Amino acid sequence: MGLNHPSIAPYGAFSCKGGEQVVIAIQNDREWVSFCEAVLARPDLAGDPHFQTNVGRCANRPALEEEINRVFSQLSARSWPGDCCG
Repeated sequence: MGLNHPSIAPYGAFSCKGGEQVVIAIQNDREWVSFCEAVLARPDLAGDPHFQTNVGRCANRPALEEEINRVFSQLSARSWPGDCCG
């Protein structure tokens, strides 16, 4: 699993534009909603039945990470909002 967590998703290192990485650890559904709104600018993902709960996010981890990577590939690490979801 590397830096990923086996029972929490998303959790791990994600590459930004330019190859820099940031580590995210979304530990509950409230943080997931905030992350979707504040970082991904994709509030629709918070309500997607595949990603709405942590169980769903873990079960659909490859698709979840694809969505996150799509957004992160457009963000530089310097534009990262930091502790946005706590």
